[in-house]
Amino acid sequence: MNKNTLSTMVVALALLTATSCKKDLLDKAPYGVQTDDSFFKTADDLNKTLTAAYSYLNTSGFPPAEAALWAIGDVGSDDANKGGGASTNQNGIYDLSLGQQKSTNNIIALYWSNLYAMIAACNLVLDKQSIVTGDANAIKKIADQAKFLRAYGYYGLVTNFGDVPMPLTYLDPAKVTLSKSSKADIWAQIEKDLTDASALPTKSQWGAANEGRAASGAALALLGKAYMFQKKYTQAETTFNKVMDDGSYSLVADYGEIFRKGSGDNNSPESVFDIKHKTNTGNFPGEGSFIFYFLMPADVAIGGTGYNEATDDLVKEFEKGDPRAIYSISFRGDVYPSGAATYIQNNTASVSGRSNRKYFVVPAERTSPLLFDEAKSNHLIRYAEVLLLYAEALNENGKATEALKWVNLVRQRARNTPAKDPQRISTTYDLTYTGTLLPDVTITDQAGLRAAIWHEQRVELALEGHRREYLVRTGRLGRRMAAAKNIAVSDSKFDVLPIPQTEIDLSNNKIIQNTGY
Repeated sequence: MNKNTLSTMVVALALLTATSCKKDLLDKAPYGVQTDDSFFKTADDLNKTLTAAYSYLNTSGFPPAEAALWAIGDVGSDDANKGGGASTNQNGIYDLSLGQQKSTNNIIALYWSNLYAMIAACNLVLDKQSIVTGDANAIKKIADQAKFLRAYGYYGLVTNFGDVPMPLTYLDPAKVTLSKSSKADIWAQIEKDLTDASALPTKSQWGAANEGRAASGAALALLGKAYMFQKKYTQAETTFNKVMDDGSYSLVADYGEIFRKGSGDNNSPESVFDIKHKTNTGNFPGEGSFIFYFLMPADVAIGGTGYNEATDDLVKEFEKGDPRAIYSISFRGDVYPSGAATYIQNNTASVSGRSNRKYFVVPAERTSPLLFDEAKSNHLIRYAEVLLLYAEALNENGKATEALKWVNLVRQRARNTPAKDPQRISTTYDLTYTGTLLPDVTITDQAGLRAAIWHEQRVELALEGHRREYLVRTGRLGRRMAAAKNIAVSDSKFDVLPIPQTEIDLSNNKIIQNTGY
C-alpha cells in the first residue's frame, strides 16, 4: 500500500459521515478500510486500520460527527439552548434542546452510526492481530488502543441508549446479529476492554511523537467513569487514584489557557484524552476542527453559526466572581481585538447573544483561511474531571474529609485564574464580588458535599459536552431540564435516547425501540 493510502482512507471516512444518517453503519465495512486477510501482513497494516478507527472521532461533514457530542451532551441538558438561529436550522438539535427528540432525529442517527463505524474498525483490528507479523509489543499496543476506542464507543452507546447491539467481531452484513445486549453485559465488556487497555504506555511514555494516542491514563479514567455510572464507588476510587499516580497529568495553572489554541489547548498536561486536529492547508475535507465553526458567534466578522447557547440557568450556576464564567461563555457586547480594529460580539443567532468561549477561535488566533480548518482540540477527558469524580467517589465511600482536598484543589485553580481574559478587551459579564473569592468547601455532611461536588463539576466542565451524561448518571435529567427550560420532561423516558428508526427497519425489527418512543 503506497504512502497516500492512509490519507485517502481518512478522507473516505470523513465523506462517509456526511451521509451517515442514511446509512446502516452497524453492518457496513468502514469505507476505505481493507477487510480481506490478504491485506493484513504486518503491524503497519494493522495500524492503518487503527488510524481509521481514530478518524471516526473527528470526521467532518455538515454537521460533523463531533457536533453530536455537544448537541446531545450540552443542548440536550440544562446547560445550553440550541442557538444557531431559527428552529429549522438543524431541527434535530432543536428537538434535543426541548426534550422532543424522535427516532428520526438526524443528530442521534449521526452519533449512533459513527460510534458503530468506529467499533467495526476496532473489531477488525482485534480480529486480524493474530495474523500479522512484526514486533509483538507493537501489535499489542495497537490492539489495546482498539480496545480503548471500542470501549469508548460502547460507553457512549450504553449511557445514551441503554441496551444496544454489541458486536465484538467484524461481521459482514449477512452475519450481523442485530438484537440488543443487556446493559450489564455491555458494562462488563467495557470494563474488560479498559482493563486490558490500561496496559498501554502512559502519556509520558508515549511522548510528543504519539500525541493523541490513547494512553493508560485515558483507559483508567474512562474505566473510573464506567464504575461511577454503575455506582461502583469503591472500584472507581481505586481506579481514579491510579490515574493520579500516573505522573503524566496536572492542572494547568490558568483555567483559560486550557482552551487557547496557541498555548494550553494542544497536548496540555491536563489533557487525558482529546480529539486532536491540525490545519490541513485549506484542503477539504481536512483534519481541522469543524466544531468551532458551529460554536463561534454568528457575526459577519467571525463567520460562525452560534450554536450551543448557554442557558440562563448555567450562567446563574457560577458563583460571583468565578473567572471560569468568562472562559466558558462569551457574551453579547464583549470586545475582542481583530487586527488593527476590534470585534464586538452580537451573535444574533441566539436570543441572549451568548456563545461557547471554549471553542471560540478568536481573530488573533486564526491561522487558516478556511472556517473548517483550525488546529483546535476537543477535550474529551480532562484531569480536573478525574479529580472531581475521585472526590465524588470518596464522598460516596464515606471519606468526606479526603474528598474536600480534591474539590478545593480545582477551586483553588479557578480563583487563581486571571479575571481578565488576555484575548478579550472587555466583557459585559459582571465579575465583581464581595468577600472571599471561591472559598474552600468545608462541609462534610455527605448530602451537602455531594451537592457541592455536583455544582463544581457543572461549572468546571461547562459546555464541554458532559452535562447530559452527568444528569443521567445521577438521576436528575428530567427535572433539571424542566427547571432550566420550563418544559415538561420525563426522567423515565428521556434518560435514554430513541434508537434510530433506520436501524430498527434494517434489523427487521430485531432491535426493539426504547420505551416511550
